Amino acid sequence: KLGWVVILFPGSMTHILQPMDAVFQEVRRVYMDLMALARSNNFGQVKFDQWLGAWDKACEYALEGVKGRESLAGAFKTCGLWPPNAQHVIDRVAHKKTCAKCRLRRGNRYPT
Repeated sequence: KLGWVVILFPGSMTHILQPMDAVFQEVRRVYMDLMALARSNNFGQVKFDQWLGAWDKACEYALEGVKGRESLAGAFKTCGLWPPNAQHVIDRVAHKKTCAKCRLRRGNRYPT
């Protein structure tokens, strides 16, 4: 009725299929820039209201408007979740299983 599409995938694949990671990277980037500016203007000190204001602005910038829609759409497309692209998902899973660099990032230092 609401036009929502629910996509279920195994829990062991959530680290591979995280579309929101790309969006939160943008939130973090904007937030870190705003905090650096606040610290430079206040001799390294940031008040709580400045911190909260920076977080609000970062979320607004990254999640709203054209930039936010592009980030969200791109994130789901990159993961192969929307539009649905099963082969892309399979390729991502296969890559994560065989890529030594990916295993190191996950903490699995020794190939299985």
